[in-house]
Amino acid sequence: MDKDLQEEERLPSAKSLGEYLKSARMAKQWNINDLVRRIKLPVYVVEVLEKDDYEAIEAKLFIKGYLRLYAKTVEANGHDFEALLREKGEFTSSLMEAKILNESVVYDPQRM
Repeated sequence: MDKDLQEEERLPSAKSLGEYLKSARMAKQWNINDLVRRIKLPVYVVEVLEKDDYEAIEAKLFIKGYLRLYAKTVEANGHDFEALLREKGEFTSSLMEAKILNESVVYDPQRM
């Protein structure tokens, strides 16, 4: 049986990335601390990822990487995860804000 097909059978349909990842973690019977020990992220980061509260993460540029690391660790990084990431990537506006802020800094040698 295909790994992605097994994943779809194991995980219920989720309304958000956070719910999807939390379901995958719970399917492995891991609590948050079990996951944190494996992925080496602070507990609060895992909690906000599961709540889809991306504004609580200061380093917006790392959100997508955190989500992928979480998904890979709980073996939920197949087609369903990638589809949710594209479809429900609520953090995209935050990433765009960060990009705009970074691009608005212009190097002016005369200001130095």
